[in-house]
Amino acid sequence: MDKQSFDSKFKNIITSPLFELGFQESGNSLFMADAQNALSLIRLGGKMASSGGIAHVLCFRHSFLPNLDEAIPVGFEKEVFSYPIKLRPQKVKGILGTKINYVSSNLNFDYEKFEFENKTDIEVDKYLRTVLEATKILIAWAENNPPSVLAKQIEKNGESAWIEKMWLAAYAEQAVT
Repeated sequence: MDKQSFDSKFKNIITSPLFELGFQESGNSLFMADAQNALSLIRLGGKMASSGGIAHVLCFRHSFLPNLDEAIPVGFEKEVFSYPIKLRPQKVKGILGTKINYVSSNLNFDYEKFEFENKTDIEVDKYLRTVLEATKILIAWAENNPPSVLAKQIEKNGESAWIEKMWLAAYAEQAVT
């Protein structure tokens, strides 16, 4: 499959349905941010991408958490390390099997590569539907778990990295206000 055909399928299978859920585009990435939650499907470039494929990571953060610049971003946060939750879409399971947990990944993160160049339409469609479903599962998880859940996970599974300390301080402040 060529890039133009892939991009068309991506738009039809992922972008359009996510727009209906309130997502917006920023370059090749998609994001949704409100007063409490921010979700992003970040398209990665550079050494992570390839000419016949894409690389991306599905991310979640609470909107009040500081980013790497120690600021509260408005709208799209493009820096993956500013998100506590970083997922490979194919690793996100169905609602009953969903186990989204904080894993300290402050120096590197796992991302997903998909080579579309030698894939059939059916293979590409299946993969893109998996990405859409993973995004919807993450949305449901975010809507059904209060910020305290992620705060507890960071406290339990963190490595006391400076960003984790800032996030925990933000959670503590949020609980007070």
